[in-house]
Amino acid sequence: MSYLLLCLTSFAICGAGALLPFVNTEIYLIGASALMPRAMWVPLVIAGSLGAMAGKVLLYLAGRGVVKLPKGRVQRGITAMQAKMEARPKTGKLLYAVSAVVGLPPFYVTTIAAGAVEMNFVFFLLAGLAGRIVRFAAVVALPHMASGWAS
Repeated sequence: MSYLLLCLTSFAICGAGALLPFVNTEIYLIGASALMPRAMWVPLVIAGSLGAMAGKVLLYLAGRGVVKLPKGRVQRGITAMQAKMEARPKTGKLLYAVSAVVGLPPFYVTTIAAGAVEMNFVFFLLAGLAGRIVRFAAVVALPHMASGWAS
């Protein structure tokens, strides 16, 4: 597979996964990395991380009210997260950064809440991108570490 096709595919799938919680980017990354030579891991991680953050920017804007979100259970979770982030802004930034790496609390929810509390956009982008790079690098390495343990 060419680098360009790998990058475009990773960007698109991870971008879709950022917006649609039922698209599992980790499964894609595990499968892709299992089929790719080690030299293609870095483009896979970088393109996936950039795609994920492109999608998260739309969710951030939704939190700011630029894009409308559906009401319901997700809205209640976002409202609760927003209250926590507003009460303690520094803790809210830490919560967002941790969520970008480990996914708990859900990165989807913390992203929208970050927009709702008007978190600094540069911090939002840099912390989110760094977190996604760390997470996706670990996910990409996982099949190769598991194959080493199985031997």
